[in-house]
Amino acid sequence: MKTKILIVIIFFVQINFAQKISEDAKQAIIGYIDSTSYSIRLDAIMKIYNYGIVEAVPKLEANIFKQEQDIAILFLRYILAVHPEKTIELAHRFIDSVGYLRKGIETTNEYKTEATYYLFRKGDYSTAPIIFETIEEKKPNIATTSFVLLSDVIDYVPEYEPQAKEELKRIALNFKDDYYAPMALITLTDKYGDELIPDLVNIIHSNTSGQMKFIAYDELKKRNYSEMESITKYLFLNEKEYKTEWINNFITKYATPSNYKFLQDNYQNIIVPEWLPAYQEYFQQTKLSNPLYPPNFNSLFEQLDYFKDLCDTLVNYTWLGDLNFSNELKNILTTAKIDLQNGDSLACRVQVKAFQDLVDNVYKDSLNTDPRFVTIEGWKFLYWNAQYILDRLPTL
Repeated sequence: MKTKILIVIIFFVQINFAQKISEDAKQAIIGYIDSTSYSIRLDAIMKIYNYGIVEAVPKLEANIFKQEQDIAILFLRYILAVHPEKTIELAHRFIDSVGYLRKGIETTNEYKTEATYYLFRKGDYSTAPIIFETIEEKKPNIATTSFVLLSDVIDYVPEYEPQAKEELKRIALNFKDDYYAPMALITLTDKYGDELIPDLVNIIHSNTSGQMKFIAYDELKKRNYSEMESITKYLFLNEKEYKTEWINNFITKYATPSNYKFLQDNYQNIIVPEWLPAYQEYFQQTKLSNPLYPPNFNSLFEQLDYFKDLCDTLVNYTWLGDLNFSNELKNILTTAKIDLQNGDSLACRVQVKAFQDLVDNVYKDSLNTDPRFVTIEGWKFLYWNAQYILDRLPTL
């Protein structure tokens, strides 16, 4: 159906921008409609399209039901392109009559479904049952001429909404097609929202299409699904496509030290070897460029406690050293918390800023010979956590 709709659009354009031909040539082409030869009549209707011969419409109307089904549908398309006001009457006549015409290359129901498409565009939904007759006829395949109408059925034909939903689910969950399955899934999520969450999770874990998994992931993310972090980790480990998406989400949306460490420990082993240099560069550049902000807390007191625990975590990951340096940093944070508890937020700010400057200086001092060090990972967590607190304290 998407191809047919495109053809109809092209026909509209051709009507408006048709090539100029002589009146004699027009009349000759119109006359070919009366030919007994299938190929001559087919050539005639195509030339009528190509040259925009609107004078042919009366002849097409008079002869539409004397054609083979596939030529009759071409007549119908052109007549309705020129005279859309005739859609209701002529499309119904076509549906009632096409079964008596000589067979075309498609089934009778598919031609009826295309006529139903034109009726739907005019708000006439009375022939909706034909859509599902065609679907049943085409199973286990996809009835492409019916597919584009399923969204409208859900919106405007409530008695057939369950069947439309069922067909969209059948396509989304069972087909590897790169157009209809993704479009079915997008339509379902647009119409049914959170109701689709179990199906989206199922697609993540069982569908073989990277594109479908990406769409399901994006829809779950829009809905703030509670298990997004674990799903991101699963996709990073198991889905070869869209690796940069999973890496970027780890480094930005789920930027905990444990996730950073997980990413470091695993990404070299699960990426296609020849792609590894590009991903290493992407990972490194993303590490350097993206700020890391902490989880949301109810108060700065909780944030400062988290900050102290973070120092211990980073020591365990060897992103911060040595132990004396870690204790020095934690002592600064302890003083900052005491200042805040005493109501002296400016003094607290001085301590947090001193913490941030110390971390920054040790990180940047690559020639330092003492045991203190901060890696890029440790710097990002410590520096940006400090900045998060500074942004919430009064300035000096």
